[in-house]
Amino acid sequence: MKPLVKFLCSATASAHSAADPAHDNKNAENKSILFKNVRIFDGKSAKLNSPVNVLIEGNSIRSIGANVTAPGAGAHVIDGSNKTLMPGLIDAHWHAMMAALPPAKMMTAEVADLNFMAAQEAKNTLMRGFTSVRDLGRPVFALKRMIDANMINGPRIWPSSAIISQTGGHGDFRMTYDIPSSGSSALSRGETAGGGIIADGATANS
Repeated sequence: MKPLVKFLCSATASAHSAADPAHDNKNAENKSILFKNVRIFDGKSAKLNSPVNVLIEGNSIRSIGANVTAPGAGAHVIDGSNKTLMPGLIDAHWHAMMAALPPAKMMTAEVADLNFMAAQEAKNTLMRGFTSVRDLGRPVFALKRMIDANMINGPRIWPSSAIISQTGGHGDFRMTYDIPSSGSSALSRGETAGGGIIADGATANS
């Protein structure tokens, strides 16, 4: 199978163009994209169909068939050259703020730097074929808003915010000098940034 993911992602990125900061969402919603000469993998059948055309209007598949054509001169036409067109992938466990960073840099970088790197990783994720992600930790709400507003390219994000963790757990982003802490201790940098929150329980420090 020769995937057409890069064509699908290019079309998605085009529909969410960030070239103009004052991008009109209605234009994106009305944009038409025609995939020509593609074989469809729908996730249900093990077989690929004969080459067809697929018309996308906004975020909806409008029609599929051998005789489907572009509705007008303004439509974006992509020739798939008999390759495979498949639905966008969904990653059910993702961390946009952590995926491209080594732990040491993630723990010490400025929050603004983390957001810029997360934006680049969001674009990379989209271009790998993932059009939706479930982000299971870290402060990605600003990134989600920018993607939803078509300011940057990336997948749809379902965010979870800070990771709730016990001391030493998966979401404990404190440095060694932050531990031990008490109930009256100030929040660590990781906690104030929204990366994680420590919840040890009522008897943990007794």
